[in-house]
Amino acid sequence: MHKWTDFPSLLWLLIRSSPIWLLCMFLCACAAYGFSAYVLTPSYTSSATLYIYNSQDTARELNAGNVDTSRKLVDTCAVILQSDRTLEQVLRRTGGKQSLEELRGMLTLDSVDHTEILRISVTSKDPQQAALLCNTLVACAPSEILRVLQAGNVKVVDSASVPEKPTSPDLAVNTILGGLLGLGCSITAILVWKALDGHIRTAKDLEECGAPVLAEIPLPACLGEVTIWYGVENQSTLNKRRIC
Repeated sequence: MHKWTDFPSLLWLLIRSSPIWLLCMFLCACAAYGFSAYVLTPSYTSSATLYIYNSQDTARELNAGNVDTSRKLVDTCAVILQSDRTLEQVLRRTGGKQSLEELRGMLTLDSVDHTEILRISVTSKDPQQAALLCNTLVACAPSEILRVLQAGNVKVVDSASVPEKPTSPDLAVNTILGGLLGLGCSITAILVWKALDGHIRTAKDLEECGAPVLAEIPLPACLGEVTIWYGVENQSTLNKRRIC
């Protein structure tokens, strides 16, 4: 079994084997790109934004307390818009075949930078379906919020549009991750193979095995294979190992 005693020898091993791990990195990156581009089904996300504010807010009455109340309303409205009653209305209007849990899993509702703006996002394999569901939920929002809270107003800031580009998978990220995976696996395989390699190529390898070196005869590289004779601890016999 081979052992490394210093960092330069390990670095030199990686430099010598660079064609191997570079090829593995390239092939894995290509495989990741191909899998992401031609096997995985792309997903599309359509988003709309709503402005939610307290019905008692006016230009003259606007203060920190009213703003804070409106921000809290955003979180409450997000819960209302994900309720079974609201989602049933959306499915009934659109004729969707999804279950309530499936539709709820397609939704993402969050505040924009902790303001009174509520962003509604719908992710689907069909870009037109994503926009339709999002706009239908926006249309249901004012009546449902008023029914539950008996207060507050909702204004549409931006309606949802049909997305042209998929949001996932991310080809660039997946390609980079595939290349890094190939790099890591190939380097690990090289190090394991070298660690388990029992061939003796230098006198230093003999010393690491605990066998004393009797002599070292330099020979021209053109001679090909070289046979090294080395002794064992009691030096009663001689052993030889061939260097290929």
